[in-house]
Amino acid sequence: MKRYQLFEFEDQEWFDADFRNSITQFLNIVIMKLKLYHAAVPRIQRVLKKTKENRILDLCSGAAGPIASIYQLLEKRGWQGKITITDKYPNIEIFKHIANQSKGKIDYLSESVDAINTPENLLGMRTFFTSFHHFDAVYAKKILQNAVESKVPIAIFELTERRWINILVAAFLSPIALCLATPFIETVSLKKLFWTYAIPIIPLTFAWDGIVSHMRSYTVDELGRIVDSIENSDSYNWEIERFPFPWVKVPLTYLIGCPK
Repeated sequence: MKRYQLFEFEDQEWFDADFRNSITQFLNIVIMKLKLYHAAVPRIQRVLKKTKENRILDLCSGAAGPIASIYQLLEKRGWQGKITITDKYPNIEIFKHIANQSKGKIDYLSESVDAINTPENLLGMRTFFTSFHHFDAVYAKKILQNAVESKVPIAIFELTERRWINILVAAFLSPIALCLATPFIETVSLKKLFWTYAIPIIPLTFAWDGIVSHMRSYTVDELGRIVDSIENSDSYNWEIERFPFPWVKVPLTYLIGCPK
């Protein structure tokens, strides 16, 4: 299936913040319940150990569910660093909640952070969790080039994939699941309930964004070609693979770049 760079409502500056938060918080529930990123932990730990990095800069964090659970697993494995969560449209309420729960081990930036031009003063291994597909090939290259120029490790993990089964699940099952889960989301409000059930704008936009997320996901080969186009890419060790989870039939595609 050809890759299409379509738009997602979640990416638009005018998109209602409560709508965006409903979607990202529901995704948190799914990711944490199914432990979809647990398999990424040994790979992240390996890079942190090799580079002796004691900080992670999570970009495009959304509701920050993946990185919060990954920190707990890294801590159990002996890592004692800190994590900073960021987003172009930061969810301050959720960020603050996660920071408080971590007792200072996870902090956040309340100002907008553009992953395409990450400020040099933001230190640490850069991570992306199912967010890299939001960027077209030009911007994807800029993100990787920026990491190389800053001489920092980068790790990208994607759950989305261009397959018809994924698209059908996003179109039909995911919005139903969101409707079932909405009453149990911590920040549920009358506004969110109205736009979920009375006029189902939130589940419909979620279905569209889910379809588009799969349709603009990168394959291993496509990621490899982007890496090959980067200046001084040979100064990094690159690892690009796709592997299935042992407990759910959801493949994980990842790209890791580590300074030599």
